[in-house]
Amino acid sequence: MAAMTSRLLILLAALLHLSLVACTGRTVDDDDDAADDDDSSAADDDDAADDDDASDDDDSTPSGDGPLTVFVFEESPAGSSPVVGATVTWDGVPYTTADGGAVELEVPPDTDYEIVVDPLNGTLVQHVYGHKSAAGAALNVSSLELQRIDQGLIALGLDPFDTARGVLTVGVVDTAGNDLAGVPLSLDSAFTGSLVPAPAGPPASGTTTGGTGQVLFINVDPSTVNVSIEAPWTCTVAPGGGVLGPVTSFAGEVSRLDLICE
Repeated sequence: MAAMTSRLLILLAALLHLSLVACTGRTVDDDDDAADDDDSSAADDDDAADDDDASDDDDSTPSGDGPLTVFVFEESPAGSSPVVGATVTWDGVPYTTADGGAVELEVPPDTDYEIVVDPLNGTLVQHVYGHKSAAGAALNVSSLELQRIDQGLIALGLDPFDTARGVLTVGVVDTAGNDLAGVPLSLDSAFTGSLVPAPAGPPASGTTTGGTGQVLFINVDPSTVNVSIEAPWTCTVAPGGGVLGPVTSFAGEVSRLDLICE
């Protein structure tokens, strides 16, 4: 039983870490290919300069806008797998994930968004808050069953998830996209407990980000919630650097906010 509990806590920590990976415009596979991307960046910069020169001779000015690509994964002790057929809703319009668990959303530049993800298979609905700049970005959303959340919370001596309340996850990265530890977070809404996921091993209890840059607030009252960050940290909303504003906690569902802090 102890071994099973440990695996569940490690899975919970890994899930929360995966959810934040793409808030800076990277997918999980992109992280593995980062070195190759760096090698080609100089050539890309040369091409960009050529494109800028060519634009001077063109009456039309490209917007440089790209889509927000959402990847939905199902998490289990056996690993991660893409979810085909998950519903991703933006601006009141539902979309469906296809191969690779992906769907592209034409979110306009400089837009604050709330994307609602229903991964199916009895997992919790998630409300993902962010800000999109002109550049395209990728966003990973990983599912988790209520039972697994409860088992992890009970193992840490915390109250189980009350479906009359919500869960709010806050993830923090630095300006280079690295998980940022040591950032104290607070809410102006009541909650019964909080988890700080670790890069390896079970999460701890607390409200200051650890090695994964995340805090999971449990049983948040359904309401409009403001997240505060103590000085000297200053933060904007990922991935595009928007102004930090309120989010909403929903009964029986998960809300998620990703931040860039320095």
